Amino acid sequence: YTYMRIKQRYLEQFILIILLTMAFLGKNSWQVIISCVIIIFILNKKNHYGNLMVKDLKRLLLLFLFPCVLIHMYTIAMSLIGISSRTIITTNLLTYLPIILAILITYQYGSVACVDVLIAIAISFTAKFLPILFRDGIQSVKNAFISFFQVLNNDGGSVFEQNDIVLASGYFILLFISVNIQKRRSKLLIAIIYLFVFIMGGKRIDLVATIIVIVAYYLLSKCKDEYKRKVCLISGYIVLVMGIIFIFYLMNDAFINNIIKKYGIELMARNYFWNSIMKTVSFSPDFWGHGRGSVKIWMQANFPPFENVHNDYIKMYVEIGFIPYILWLYYYLVFLQKKMWNLYGNTVGLIYFLTILFTYVLYITDNTESYFVCGLVRCIIPVAYISLCKGNNRYFLHKKNEMETMKNGE
Repeated sequence: YTYMRIKQRYLEQFILIILLTMAFLGKNSWQVIISCVIIIFILNKKNHYGNLMVKDLKRLLLLFLFPCVLIHMYTIAMSLIGISSRTIITTNLLTYLPIILAILITYQYGSVACVDVLIAIAISFTAKFLPILFRDGIQSVKNAFISFFQVLNNDGGSVFEQNDIVLASGYFILLFISVNIQKRRSKLLIAIIYLFVFIMGGKRIDLVATIIVIVAYYLLSKCKDEYKRKVCLISGYIVLVMGIIFIFYLMNDAFINNIIKKYGIELMARNYFWNSIMKTVSFSPDFWGHGRGSVKIWMQANFPPFENVHNDYIKMYVEIGFIPYILWLYYYLVFLQKKMWNLYGNTVGLIYFLTILFTYVLYITDNTESYFVCGLVRCIIPVAYISLCKGNNRYFLHKKNEMETMKNGE
């Protein structure tokens, strides 16, 4: 029976990896279809392999989905009073699915679901990597490697660049700096997969975020346990304030232009997008935004065929307005961080902080807030740690009970 159950579990995870790969390779409508298939696939399973309880499932769904639902309702209310177009009220729906998927597959399969996602990312990347390699030859690999480490004065990215998949791969640095993987082969396999996608993809902001997270983890490891939580929460407030200041300075064209000129940073026309769209808003508490999805419509009208403004701070500010923007920053950087520390302990609290720190660095030059794969990965990492910690707690509790039983028997 045990053998059959293990065999069934591996078969289910194999199917999950295939379905995730199909979702990662598809566009929005295809991702919705495959996501629904995965959800139905998991809900029909009788065996449960994860360590999360039903109460954890409900609580995590509520905590992670709450801002998405609230922003959606806010956009609907704005459309009803004529502030935003009614054609954009469905644009927030895709942000729900990655969160639901991340929590459900971790609930079903435990922390190993995190590795399943990494494997699916590697397969998805390889599926697009190989045709380019055969077309451009081995020189394309050499150029991608050099470009990855050339942060400044880099006038182009890797030919293997795939925004969502590559940016999402960067989060897995947390597996190496914080998880003690006992099996050397498993650790080596994960390292090879991670570095292959991370380096060949050539997203420079991923490298910057990785360096910041590694430095933050090193500094926090030097802190006493009783101070780590305070330092992380204070850092959350600092990022929040910096997010507000960033929007204030973006109201002035010279801010970004002077930085580009001084340091030779290549933003690949992003600064033109930012300067133009910031002229349509005001830095004032009475600015209530243009509604979820309005930035995409504006970009299509003013900079076709581009759809993304490549800055989630700008996108969220323009779409939801001054006060909701501050609340959005506070929810993820402070409120939800506190919840993770209080509900699930120091390890999960620290991992959530590092995950959200990585996320808010990516927000500077990309729209990962609405990317499918990034949305799934940034949610599954802290949830996987919750499952891992719960499993360890049960193991130690079981061992403690065994020892007490043996002692009483003697």
